[in-house]
Amino acid sequence: MARHPEGGIVVTHRSKPPAGTRAARLYALPTRAGALFTALALATLIGAVNYDNNLGYMLAFLLVGMGLVSLVHAYRNLSGLQVGEASALPVFAGEHARFSLPLDNRGGRARYGVEVRAHRASAPIAVDVPADGMVWVQLDVPAPERGRLAPGRITLATRFPLGIWRCLVRLRPLGSGVVYPKPAAQAAPAADSGGRPRLGGDDFQGFRAYRPGDPLRAVHWKGLAAGRGLLTREAVEPEAQVLWLELEREPADLEARLSELTAAVLAAHRAGRPFGLRLPDQCIEPGAGDDHRARCLRALALYGRDE
Repeated sequence: MARHPEGGIVVTHRSKPPAGTRAARLYALPTRAGALFTALALATLIGAVNYDNNLGYMLAFLLVGMGLVSLVHAYRNLSGLQVGEASALPVFAGEHARFSLPLDNRGGRARYGVEVRAHRASAPIAVDVPADGMVWVQLDVPAPERGRLAPGRITLATRFPLGIWRCLVRLRPLGSGVVYPKPAAQAAPAADSGGRPRLGGDDFQGFRAYRPGDPLRAVHWKGLAAGRGLLTREAVEPEAQVLWLELEREPADLEARLSELTAAVLAAHRAGRPFGLRLPDQCIEPGAGDDHRARCLRALALYGRDE
């Protein structure tokens, strides 16, 4: 096994690697084809020595030279490649988070056949990184439980150019995703806050003097015909009641309760009802929309977990 103490892969989350950034070490191992290639070179050299055959010497040294050149190219194919910060969209527990991992090639040469594999993934993904270009690799990582999810250990490898050497590096890229609690089959009960009446509904409230700008359909024409002046009907409709979802300070089963609250958040969002969330250490005021839904689910995902 060849080990290269200098050079390697730079792990960074900035546009340029900071001064003093330590590169991950690259290792080179012979493949099965490489072992056969080495055996062939040795056999050729032994035969040339036994028979004092100059052509055999030339062939043996040619094979050795090809092996060494292949090792150098395999090392250079990964050396200096920068791995950026991984990112993933939120998922629910039990699903797979898809991490986007940027490979940034700031060198003037293309990188061919770079294999990227997550420690918890089943198969590697092979990509070519163009010179002075960037490639985003999509890695599916299982998300068994709520909280923050890191992509974990990543292996980058290459067999370029001849397939007789496998140059590799193992690293842990920066970045993480958020895993929401798995929604329960039944949503948690919520407390309704009473709504106040507001004008513009269909329940009759009474009459008031006409004001410019009132809709004509609301004018009491019969009253005008009876000589009572120009009046406007007033009607009210109740405001949509606000749901309050609340987590007790010490629930009997915390994870089950968080799953119920997750289901309640999703149900309220689908129904278009405003809702708020009360946690022992946080209170999210009532609201609606995708951003509010994401904020509440994130609070449930990270409750009791270190940021």
